[in-house]
Amino acid sequence: MKTLLFIIMLISAPVSSFAGELRIIIAPRSTTLDAKGYISFDLYLYNDTGRPVSVPSPAHEFTTVWTVRDVDNARPAVEDSHLVVGTDTVTKFTLGPSRAVRCELGERFLTQPGDVVEFYISIGAKSLSGDKGYLRSNAVALVRPKG
Repeated sequence: MKTLLFIIMLISAPVSSFAGELRIIIAPRSTTLDAKGYISFDLYLYNDTGRPVSVPSPAHEFTTVWTVRDVDNARPAVEDSHLVVGTDTVTKFTLGPSRAVRCELGERFLTQPGDVVEFYISIGAKSLSGDKGYLRSNAVALVRPKG
């Protein structure tokens, strides 16, 4: 099932300025946040070129961008982001042609029971042509159950 989900997301994932080079895909391990607003997810970097590419390490540095919405509309939506920096990780590595790498990551969102969170991950990178930019993942929606 995870493989099928990965293939569907790989085909439909939005791609930043690195079209035809790198794709970043996130797949949560659950559709619900835990009681403290935490979610574990897998992040995949996929190189769809015919040559090796130097890629940033998501475990070293990534930005989470999110929107929290109250399904009862009692509170306004909140949009925010933050940078996560790992200290004991490599900053980049080489990813072979038509290869993927998986990282296990997690995030905690300040939510209340009944909130819906939509988030995506971005990672700073440089394209093969030398342009600086970022990789942006697909967006994922999660709910924090009431009670």
